[in-house]
Amino acid sequence: MTPQLDIKSYDFDTMPKNSDIISNDLILMEIDLARKILGIEKEKSTDIILDVPNDTEWINLKTELLKKHHDLKIITKEDLEKSYTNLYNYTSGFFLILFIIVLFSFCLILYQRYSMINSSDKKEIAILRATGWSIKAIILLKVFESSTVAIFSFLLGVIMAYLFVFIFDAPLLADIFLGSHNLQHSISFAPYIEFSMLLSLFLFFMIFFIASVLIPAWKIATRDIEESLR
Repeated sequence: MTPQLDIKSYDFDTMPKNSDIISNDLILMEIDLARKILGIEKEKSTDIILDVPNDTEWINLKTELLKKHHDLKIITKEDLEKSYTNLYNYTSGFFLILFIIVLFSFCLILYQRYSMINSSDKKEIAILRATGWSIKAIILLKVFESSTVAIFSFLLGVIMAYLFVFIFDAPLLADIFLGSHNLQHSISFAPYIEFSMLLSLFLFFMIFFIASVLIPAWKIATRDIEESLR
């Protein structure tokens, strides 16, 4: 039968909400209450922290401890740094895979737009040429059309990304990049916008998208009008 714990005599407090990203899986309590919950006797412990001022003695101390207690697991600061580095490398590698997939999809869409211009576009350009439009005017029209589409689609994507991360707290992605959680959490991300990054993404998106539209349009506009109308 599990013994009942009288926890009413202990003081409780909660961590600040803005520290959820760090203290999400952390519980702070009095040592006596922790021993009762975990069933650890007074003279025993699970973890011991050693502070060795002389860094050159770390290896000797570790060797001596392992000689006397073979079942100890000794973790140094370097081991912790390596584990966290591997964790962040894993999440950054996962993000890199997602980025490559998105980039490949974007390039595939551009290639399809460039190589598979439909007959309606050909007829539209041919009709404009037949009614007296110059090649320069047609190119300017296509620049205006593609720029309008690119700007509105980019703004829509930025707004949706902002809502997804800062309003809905990035469901699923937050669990992937921040790790799994055993405790209920309410992590909220503080809004932060880096305009230089947005500008770089916009120029990268805009240049290739407009180029994929203008090059086929220019090729069709320079063809014979009757050939384009067929």
